[in-house]
Amino acid sequence: MPKSLRDAVDELDESKLAPAMKTALVYLAHAKTLEGRVKVANRGRARLLTFWSNIPTDGDQPLYERLFLTTGAVTPDRAFDDPVGEYLTKGTAVVGDHLTALQGGLNLTAEEVRLILEDAGKDLATTPLSLEIVSLLFRHQVLAQALKLSVRELIVLKQLSGVDPFTPLLDGELAQIGDDHPFLQTLRFVEIAGIVKASGSRSTRSTTCSAIGAMIR
Repeated sequence: MPKSLRDAVDELDESKLAPAMKTALVYLAHAKTLEGRVKVANRGRARLLTFWSNIPTDGDQPLYERLFLTTGAVTPDRAFDDPVGEYLTKGTAVVGDHLTALQGGLNLTAEEVRLILEDAGKDLATTPLSLEIVSLLFRHQVLAQALKLSVRELIVLKQLSGVDPFTPLLDGELAQIGDDHPFLQTLRFVEIAGIVKASGSRSTRSTTCSAIGAMIR
């Protein structure tokens, strides 16, 4: 977050601003900063917010509906629909049985889906098809595309740097800088990706990323 904005939030009268509201303002500032650093088309803010939460399923033309339930969906798959809007909650399907719909809706290849699941300690054959898993896949696709990296490169960069841009938000108010995951993880990862991309060849990128990761840790 820009220093001036962080200072402004910190200087607000604690008695006039509840901790929860202060936390919300900090997160909002980070979201706006992220919007300025990575360009995501087609309702970009809604897509960026999936870095820390599931794909929204309600509201006006929710993102989930546009990805899987509209007439533009590549291959309609009944597993993704539900008459009362409780999407992917049955727990009876596995990811590997619905790859075609996932590839079409999320613009991922089967190999990219496998890589993302593997990085999370999961696999195609046994991982339940859930909103959490679909959101995990989607956020990787969004960030990789925004940073102009392949999904494989994104995962390698996460592993080598030790920085996870998708670290969940703290469950509660921010009490110290270490709790601020969007600042320490997401925005830092975007910064690292920029440094690595500017370093030249892929072999040079790997060395640069490893060096940055060592300094961070």
